[in-house]
Amino acid sequence: MRRLPVFFLIDVSESMVGEPLELVKEGFTTILNDLRYDPYALETVWLSLTVYAGKPKTLVPLTELMSFRMPQLPIGGGSRLGKALMYLAGELEGSVVRSSPNNRGDWRPVVFLFTDSESSDDVAAAIESWKSRPAGKSEMVVVLFGNSSDAPAFRSLTERIYRFNRTDPSAYKNLFRWISTSLQSASVVGMNRVCTSLPESVQAFDAGARSESAYLVFSAKCSKTGGLYLVKYERLPNDQYQLIAAYPVKDSYYELSDDTTIDFTLHLGKLNGFPCCPYPNCGNRYGFSICTCGKVFCSSGAESSQCPWCEKTKSFGSKIGEVGVKRVVG
Repeated sequence: MRRLPVFFLIDVSESMVGEPLELVKEGFTTILNDLRYDPYALETVWLSLTVYAGKPKTLVPLTELMSFRMPQLPIGGGSRLGKALMYLAGELEGSVVRSSPNNRGDWRPVVFLFTDSESSDDVAAAIESWKSRPAGKSEMVVVLFGNSSDAPAFRSLTERIYRFNRTDPSAYKNLFRWISTSLQSASVVGMNRVCTSLPESVQAFDAGARSESAYLVFSAKCSKTGGLYLVKYERLPNDQYQLIAAYPVKDSYYELSDDTTIDFTLHLGKLNGFPCCPYPNCGNRYGFSICTCGKVFCSSGAESSQCPWCEKTKSFGSKIGEVGVKRVVG
């Protein structure tokens, strides 16, 4: 039987750290469970999972549905969607069986792109390259988890551009159930006749609707262990930022990361809450100390501390006002 190849390209940049990434993993499990109960999908659907931040990585190559096992989703630094698209084009073209006069190949591939951030590379150029390659014949569905200026560029590829505008667990579940329902239909009638009935939490993309990024994320280092962690704030309607948490990250972070940061002027009075160091064997009370090099680290509150980024010892004190700090791109 002919295969229906389905490729997922998922943004795992820093703004996805914490609950969003866990909900995506749970949602993907929903897709697997739903499809495995459908006899047509079970016969035809093959899945691939690729993630990207500053760099892309295939976690699961194209695999038949029953053999697919959901991996842990990593976090990476940066956001290079253009690079990820070119990488996925190579993966797709190396996996999909094309039709020939003597052989009926796979059905038209389906690509689901989940993106949460603005890319730091040239997405428009990557899309033009994608269109000229065999990958350009695939059916693409773009789901925006946040605000992205890259989205209008996809109009030349697909009309299936949707904005996911909720963050509660039930909304995530409905989003992924909609995807699994779409794939169940695609395994029978083709993708051109699905994705028409949207759940309440998903809207067709409006190019004129712009909003600020929902999160502000800083990379930080533990001054005792050298461990990396991410400090995540949520933007509030009054231009304030509410602390969500500080998250320690694994060494796999570096496998998907580039060195891109943004010089950012921050008014500390707009931050509601400051974290402790998230590493339990550290104990430093201040997890948002800012060095003159612009990087964030943890400190004990002593008058002088050594920055683990630039390794210089400097005097620190409390300050409420504008400071220069480096924030992450993803």
